[in-house]
Amino acid sequence: MKTQLYVKYDIDNGAVLLGPQGGMEGVDGWYPLLTTETDNLRQQFTFEFNAELGVVVQVPDNSVSINLTYQELRSEAYPKIGDQLDMLFHDIESNTLNQRGLFFAALKAIKDTYPKP
Repeated sequence: MKTQLYVKYDIDNGAVLLGPQGGMEGVDGWYPLLTTETDNLRQQFTFEFNAELGVVVQVPDNSVSINLTYQELRSEAYPKIGDQLDMLFHDIESNTLNQRGLFFAALKAIKDTYPKP
């Protein structure tokens, strides 16, 4: 079970002052934090107070341009390991564990899209 996190939030200035941390339920000035799930390690966020729900919402800030390295871009683009193993299984089963196979084609496309400098 995931622990509910809270932030001390300054409503007047729209800023997180402390947190996130657990165990602050009911403490004045601390609000539940609703986070956005992302695999992007460099995603930037802003925080907004939702008065109707009484929570602070973490919002992706897509206005911030972050230059990712080719390794980071590749890492985010690669299929999940379970999907890669499934491609390998099907390639072995169909006798295409070579440059004509699904696995090779999927990884080659990513390496071509994000080449080493």
